[in-house]
Formats: sequence, structure tokens, C-alpha cells
Amino acid sequence: MIKVIFLGLLSVMLFNSCAKKSDDIVTKIQTHENCIPESTLLAKGIVGGKRVLQTDADSAAVAMIYSQFEKDSAICTATLIGPKVLLTAAHCIKASANKTLVIFHSAISCESGFDITKNSKRVSKMIVNTGYIPSSKTKEGSNDIALVFLEESAPENYPIYKIADPMEVKESKLYFYGYGVTGSNDGGSGILRKTSFSNENFHVDKDNNKIRVKQNNGTGICYGDSGGPALVNINGEAQILGVNSFVQGPDDDSCSGTATLTLAHSYKVWIQKSLNENK
Repeated sequence: MIKVIFLGLLSVMLFNSCAKKSDDIVTKIQTHENCIPESTLLAKGIVGGKRVLQTDADSAAVAMIYSQFEKDSAICTATLIGPKVLLTAAHCIKASANKTLVIFHSAISCESGFDITKNSKRVSKMIVNTGYIPSSKTKEGSNDIALVFLEESAPENYPIYKIADPMEVKESKLYFYGYGVTGSNDGGSGILRKTSFSNENFHVDKDNNKIRVKQNNGTGICYGDSGGPALVNINGEAQILGVNSFVQGPDDDSCSGTATLTLAHSYKVWIQKSLNENK
């Protein structure tokens, strides 16, 4: 049996959320005074990926979105496309702006040096694509893309990415960064990790504005990596080709099947229009 699961924030009626109630990030941060002991987070990797340390050159590749609800919390990943604007998945936008923070750090662990009072920014507004249709158990969703606007500019060391034109992609690799769990049944959310895929493991489906990635080789994206980017190298510059959306796979390991990403270039007009209207 194949199960379709969003990688980030989801309706509990249909899917598993990216952060389980037993892994309540907000509660843990408050309990441990602005950070979480690493022993509660550490696991193997972004489904076979490599951990990114705060001292690494690419520790500022992406940011974390976490949302607080009445009884629990959840995380997603996002990428800067402007000093105050991040690109993410539509299904990551569930809590109100005043209940959402953007984290600029490689982990929310105390050992990494994280402090929520110093390494987070408040959100002023969030915009979901008007054509967004959530996925269901029997039907694939569409237009899973959104923008998050900050009250103040992001840290200067975080890069601002361009949207990649698929026609200009020459390099045969996709690069992923995310704060998600290390597997369908594992923990580890809240720590930045990275992985990559060669061209034989992904396909750009321009007709449906999506990218398909085979994740049956022991690495890939999972819950909490939603909204994060699939980066490509174009003339020596990292650009956003896709936005992580959801995974399909066997019931016992949903993240070992196929990942579907939103093709970012298909939404350039909508993105620019939204930026112009919210300067």
C-alpha cells in the first residue's frame, strides 16, 4: 500500500505532522530555557544525509519555520529569496503569523549555541498561493508554495537565492537542506542536514509544475524538510529549482519512496507579483 504524506504541517485527520506531540519543540525550548539538549534531537541524518554544523560554510543555507499551536508545535524549512522574504511550502502555513517564528541557526540544540531569543525573527505576514490544493490519500495536491515575510531583515550571512530556470540547468545534481526527521519512524528534527541526488534519481515534470525524486537509495527528505529547497548549480551559483512538498512510500517507511517537489520557476510571476504588492 502506498501512503502520501506531506513533509511539514498537516491536517491530523489525514496525515502525520512533521513534529509529533512527543517532540513538541516549543515546549522543550521553554522547558530548557531557550534551547534543547542535543541528546533529545540527535539522530543519524536527513534520511542518510550529513549533519551541517554551525561552523560549516553552508550552515546558513536555509532557515527553519516553527509554528506554535495550543497543544503542540511543528517545523518546516524555508529559503530566503529577499532580505525579509522566504520561500516555503503552502502546507507549512497553518499557525497565524504571531504564532510563527523563523529560526536562523543550524540547530535548536543548546550544544550548537542556539538561543531562541537571539536566533529567531518574527513573522509579519504569510501568503499562500491562491491555487493551492492540498493532497489527500487518493489525489496529489498542487501549487504547494507560499511566502513568509519577516518583520526585520534576516542575518546578513544568509544567502538570498534566485529561482532557477530549468532550461538553464546543466549540472546533474540536486542539493537538499532541511531540519526534518531522519526517517518516517525516527526523531532528529531540529538539526540541519544535507544530501544530494544525481540526475538519474530525479525528473523535472514541467507539465505538472513538479519535480519527482526517487528516495529508495537510503537518502532523501522527510517530515520537517517541507518547504526547503532543491538547489542546483547554475554558472557557479546555487539557485532554487524546487520546494519540498510531500513523499509517497510504503506504510512502514513513507520517506523511502518518491518525493514530490513544487517546480519554483512555474511560480515566478506569482512570486514577483506578491513581492511587489507587499514591499
